[in-house]
Amino acid sequence: EVERRVRQLESEREALYRILLKDPLSLSGAVRQNLRSAPVLRNHRGEWSPPSNIIILGGTSARALEPVLNFPSSDLEKQKGADSLWRFRRAVTEADLLAVAGWTAEHPEHARACEGVLDRHRTLLKPAVVRALLSLKFLQTASGDVVAPADAYLRNHVTEACLGAGTLFPAGTRVDLYTLLGCRKDPSAQDILAYLAHLRT
Repeated sequence: EVERRVRQLESEREALYRILLKDPLSLSGAVRQNLRSAPVLRNHRGEWSPPSNIIILGGTSARALEPVLNFPSSDLEKQKGADSLWRFRRAVTEADLLAVAGWTAEHPEHARACEGVLDRHRTLLKPAVVRALLSLKFLQTASGDVVAPADAYLRNHVTEACLGAGTLFPAGTRVDLYTLLGCRKDPSAQDILAYLAHLRT
């Protein structure tokens, strides 16, 4: 019974989607407003998404954030005036940056792109966002590993002398970003001892 009801609901949602594509103006503005928070439109991956979560975005940021964003489906892209009708958003948010950092922790090959989009949207990196990012593993190191900002170090003569070339330094050159993200500038006793132990092996 539950499975039958789920199939029925999916069929009803698909039927509504077809109406929204073919004749959205047949619904009143109040109804469309209520639907903005309901998952009734398909995104570019074919998944259901609320209209309020669908975004119009281009360029490098769009490519870097694609795994965690909802772009319009090809059907929606063909719909005249869909952007204004559903009031798709156009700005990257703090939540988008947190989402892509979390996604990168599970997909480390995306680390360079993640770092780039964080740098391009640095104005969104408010203290609360930085605190949330601090423990997420999304920074690529010279060895190719990914580490959290809390575990990474800024490269300087002190950290290099105490920690070696190692795997604790971000691979990129965005020092201002690494500083903002909370990467450490002073080596901890634990990491110094770990490096010394490594030298003895």
